[in-house]
Amino acid sequence: MRFIQNLFGTKPRSDLPFQVGDKVSDLWGQILVITEIKPEAQGGLGLVRTRNAAGVENTVALMTHNLRLVDKKTPLASDFSTKRVRPDELMAGAYLRPKMVVLHGVCQTNCGGFNCEPYQSCETTVSDLRLGTELLRVLKEASTVPIPENLKIEQKKIFDVCKVRSWTQLCENTIYCYVTQTPDQIAFLPTANEGRGFNHLPELTIRIAAASAPDEVGRNLRGCFQICR
Repeated sequence: MRFIQNLFGTKPRSDLPFQVGDKVSDLWGQILVITEIKPEAQGGLGLVRTRNAAGVENTVALMTHNLRLVDKKTPLASDFSTKRVRPDELMAGAYLRPKMVVLHGVCQTNCGGFNCEPYQSCETTVSDLRLGTELLRVLKEASTVPIPENLKIEQKKIFDVCKVRSWTQLCENTIYCYVTQTPDQIAFLPTANEGRGFNHLPELTIRIAAASAPDEVGRNLRGCFQICR
C-alpha cells in the first residue's frame, strides 16, 4: 500500500501544474515522468522528483521547475550526455565552520549541480576584501573547470578541505550559503542546517549588483552566514 501511495499520491492537489505519473519536458527537451511532488519541502520552495528514460532520478524546486506538461502517451526520451547549462550563471557554495570558511565551485549541468573545483579555505578572521576576492575567483574558475566525472571524489575533496571524514561530521557546527552570479546580480541564498542537510531559505536571499566591489561581496557573504539557521 505504501508503494502505491508513493507512486500515485494519496490526495492529488488540483492547484499544481502536474501530478505524480504525468510526463513533462524539461528545458533540454528530455521527456521525463513525475515520480514525487512535495510542495512544502525545502522551506516552502517545494520539490519535484523526475525519472528519465534510463531510470535516473533528479529533483528540482517546485517554484522554479521549468517543466512543461506533455501528453502521457509521449515516450520517455533523454540525452544521456552530461553537459553544462546556464553559461551566464556562475555558482559556488560557502561553508562557515569553526575558525574557517570553505568555498567551492558548483558546475551546473543538465543532470543537476555538481560540486567542483576550486576548493578554497581561509580563516574566519580574513578581511571582507580577501573573502570577497576569493569568492569571486571561485565563481569565475568554476565556470571553466571540467565537469566532474566522479562525485565521490568531489565529496572527498570537500571533506579534506573541511578536515572531516563524513557528511555527518561536515554538518556539525556548520553554516552553508549558496551563491550565484549573473550579469545583473550576485545572490546569497542562506540555508537552515537540518542536521543531515541544508534546506534553502529563498525568502531571505540577499542580492547585490554584479559589479559590486570585492569587499562588499565579502561583507554580504558574512551577512548571509548570520541569517542562516
